[in-house]
Amino acid sequence: MAGGNLSPRQKMINMMYLVLTALLALNVSKEVLNSFFEVNLGIVKSTEGLQKKNLDTYSDFENAANQEKVKNYKKLANQVKPESEFLVDFIQSMKYDLVLKSDGKVFLDSYKDENGDEIEENIREIDYSELSNDDKTKHIAHLEGKDKRNVSGDLFNPKNTVNGPNVNGDGMATQLRKKIDSFRKFLIGTLELAEDSTWISPGSADKLIQKLNDNLLIDDGKSFGEKNVTWEEYNFYDMPSVGALTLLSKWQADIKNMESEVISFFANNIDASSLKFSSAMATTIPSSNFVLVGDEFKSKIFLTAYDKTSNPEILIGDYDSLPDGTYQFKGDPVVVPVVNGQGMYTVKGKRVGPQTYKGLIKILQDDGDQYYPFEGEYIVANKSFAVSPTKMNVLYTVIDNPVTVSVAGYQPDQVSLSMNGGSIKTVSKKKGEYMVTPDNKMRGKNVSISVSVRGEDGKRKSIGKMDFRVKQVPDPKIFHLRSKKVSKEEIIGKPTLSAQMVDFEFDGIVFKVVKFDIECIGTVPKPFYAKKRIDSEVKQEIGRLKKGDKVIISNIVVKQKGGNTRDMGPSVGFNYTIK
Repeated sequence: MAGGNLSPRQKMINMMYLVLTALLALNVSKEVLNSFFEVNLGIVKSTEGLQKKNLDTYSDFENAANQEKVKNYKKLANQVKPESEFLVDFIQSMKYDLVLKSDGKVFLDSYKDENGDEIEENIREIDYSELSNDDKTKHIAHLEGKDKRNVSGDLFNPKNTVNGPNVNGDGMATQLRKKIDSFRKFLIGTLELAEDSTWISPGSADKLIQKLNDNLLIDDGKSFGEKNVTWEEYNFYDMPSVGALTLLSKWQADIKNMESEVISFFANNIDASSLKFSSAMATTIPSSNFVLVGDEFKSKIFLTAYDKTSNPEILIGDYDSLPDGTYQFKGDPVVVPVVNGQGMYTVKGKRVGPQTYKGLIKILQDDGDQYYPFEGEYIVANKSFAVSPTKMNVLYTVIDNPVTVSVAGYQPDQVSLSMNGGSIKTVSKKKGEYMVTPDNKMRGKNVSISVSVRGEDGKRKSIGKMDFRVKQVPDPKIFHLRSKKVSKEEIIGKPTLSAQMVDFEFDGIVFKVVKFDIECIGTVPKPFYAKKRIDSEVKQEIGRLKKGDKVIISNIVVKQKGGNTRDMGPSVGFNYTIK
């Protein structure tokens, strides 16, 4: 029985969580929140696969042919099982309470039937403690209030306030952190006991202990995020419900993954002959269940309880099961290369949608060739990305336009941008935030923002580009005197015009009035040129006016800070009557 290396699965889970936390730091759309609930379901499905694998490993301990050789390792493994189940159940209760408080009800197992109608018999509105044991093992199928940012903070009390829910001063978030750390210490202690008892060779568990620390260690004194807050506040305070739910699912996956690593490590220290090889099962571990068109899907395929003295033959293809217990392939199968008992199946993703594969592992045993069937699945998706303007649907010249960028399946720091006709400044690589400034010459045209990513091999590849319409910032509104009938003193006392942006989504845009014309009608009709203000000559002319005479301000020109001057046009001006 061989445990297999689960690091590709763990990398996939960690990658999805990092992308999630980066995007949840922004005010993302409802569609993005919906997509991340699907990410949560993907993590839950992966955890269910780990749980099945762990149960198979425990079963192999029970079915070992030589129980005398197995008993010490079996005893250690059986101590791990209840500790893992307790912690996973504790987290499940947090997830259930989170959804119940967000929605007032919880859908277990499935949300809608094939007709799109809600499955009412799957609704639970009771406390978690009142659920049946069977219901406690079912996954949460729906979350309506994905964007609610106060629920996780109110429930889990990440700041450990006296008035909030707590046990001996610890909110639920702190209780979770301490339980995760206790589980980590328990697993390390179990490995150290095995070494002290000479059941494993000295130093053989060092790498596994380091992996436990990498995945489960939460330093109580460490600060998280840009605001340097505690782990509890960083993950549960002001966090959308879908973010808190996915975080909790991620920890369940980590716990099951580390349980698998430890019990498989114990199994690997038993001679293969000590286990019933006839109970072996074919196993597949994909590097990722999600690939883009043109990328490669990879999956490790191997036989548990693998005997190093006998390499298996791995064949991919559809087959029929014959009455005599043998198998017959429909056509020629694909032969997978095998190294140390493990085959790496590689195929390019060509068609979008769910893909399946199946095959047989053939290995020679004392009574002849034995066949072990296996099957797996993965999803191929089109390359997709989003360059989202933070405040608008167009880009404006001269000013910095904030945008956020995300690419499905990649972390923000793997993404790069470029554009024609402008410049890009990085605001936060971790959050995918940028400032885009189109050149003034691009006004009235389109600019393209190109997106590329850096793959695991370190090479960059283009994902695509998105076009944006470029406009100049709208004209400001010109302000002077409010009334159309004014006194001479009011005009003389207000020698300047002001220009201000009104109802525009950007702050900090500055315009100044740089010149205008003023005409006094009632004396000798004469236009006066004024630069920024009504000068002394104009004031003298206004002083000669009588009741009913006119003062007209027109031909107003403004200048945007950092930009060009612009004529406000004949429709903008002021026509005053002297009272």
